[in-house]
Amino acid sequence: DLVNKQTAFENSALGENIKKMSEKEMEELQNDREIVLEAVKQCGMALEFASEELRGDKEVVLAAVQNDVSVLESISFG
Repeated sequence: DLVNKQTAFENSALGENIKKMSEKEMEELQNDREIVLEAVKQCGMALEFASEELRGDKEVVLAAVQNDVSVLESISFG
């Protein structure tokens, strides 16, 4: 269920449930573009929990920065 997946990712991004999730579950969420995009729209710092590929996605990064400009400090430009 998308809503449950999104909620789990948001909570893990805030550090509340990350230890409760299996590595496979976390990886699936980190790679789910739709969930990551929605999470960073709500909490820009959730970007740090996204997969490397999605941390390089322009739309995802822009959404994160629009939510929290301090995200720019954690982005590696290269």
